[in-house]
Amino acid sequence: MKTYYRSSIFFLILVIGITIYFFNYPLQKPQIFEINSSPGNASLFFAPNSPTFNPAGTLELWVTTDKPLAFSRVELSFDPSHLQLDQEITLTTPALKRLIKVSTMAEANNTGQLTLILGLDPTTLSQAPTDSFQLATLHFISQVETANLSTPLSFIPNNLQLIDTGATAFVLSSTPANITLKPASHSIDLHDYALLLENYSQTGTPGWIVVDYDKNGQVNLYDYSYLIAHFGQSVTL
Repeated sequence: MKTYYRSSIFFLILVIGITIYFFNYPLQKPQIFEINSSPGNASLFFAPNSPTFNPAGTLELWVTTDKPLAFSRVELSFDPSHLQLDQEITLTTPALKRLIKVSTMAEANNTGQLTLILGLDPTTLSQAPTDSFQLATLHFISQVETANLSTPLSFIPNNLQLIDTGATAFVLSSTPANITLKPASHSIDLHDYALLLENYSQTGTPGWIVVDYDKNGQVNLYDYSYLIAHFGQSVTL
């Protein structure tokens, strides 16, 4: 009798459990598809958009999104014989603190390409940036001898990706900057001295770094001698 009673109780519990499972399953199933919502819109642009560098200047990289941003990949191209970074990239969005890839000044000046791949820390999901916000500050200096030369700072379309906190890619638009350059008058100082020692014997494209004074692609004894001879002076590079 006891065995029959126990079996009946077990069977009843099993039936109730199965009933609850199938009753709730249709209600839960639609929630799976809420993760991937319709894509939002985002735009990338510079401020100012048409600056004049005389000889140096600053550009701000801005993003506008209509949903919170979780991941950004931005790649830019420029002509390093026309302009170069003269400082490391300054990041300006603290929430995107997972630095997956950020080009160094030397890398960018050597290749003419600049990469920023940033991610949101999962523990700070509530701080995901949205609307309009500045992603980075870029400091450039002219490398030309001809006045009023125009050169672009462009986005590389195939290497752009912004993803929202729902893991959906934004529909992207981007606007390049058109920069007017003045001849580069440069003051040779302790900053140059430290930069030359740090990069001595390094090679790159001609003029890849400001202390490649003769623009032969190598930081060498000639550049050191030039620095000593012109230390404290303003020169046209």
